[in-house]
Amino acid sequence: MRVPVVATDIGGIPDMLPSEDYGLVVPVDDQAALERAMECALDRSWDRVAIAHHGASRSWSQVAVEVLDWLNEAVEERKRPR
Repeated sequence: MRVPVVATDIGGIPDMLPSEDYGLVVPVDDQAALERAMECALDRSWDRVAIAHHGASRSWSQVAVEVLDWLNEAVEERKRPR
């Protein structure tokens, strides 16, 4: 979509937005921070190509591959003698 987001730091949101190049993350229940972030986002010039590239790298398919890799590593680690 090539648009930045403003979101609260709940769940996996901070992991999905590892840089302020893609959007802004604010504390939950902090209305003043949310207002400031929204004003900042509206005033800022964003690199929409970079945002689109980052968003594409977080597709369901890509995330599923990463989770599967992580699970396989956990299984292999568990098999190792202690």
